[in-house]
Amino acid sequence: MSEVHHLSASVWSTPEKVAGTEGSHTGKYLDKILKRHKKK
Repeated sequence: MSEVHHLSASVWSTPEKVAGTEGSHTGKYLDKILKRHKKK
């Protein structure tokens, strides 16, 4: 769980860097979170 927490924490600071570093699969997952967050 700590890995996910660290990843989500990094997303808010550098979403593009995290998505590019972690890979396309994680990038798509982060993209969904970012879009969902923007809607709210």
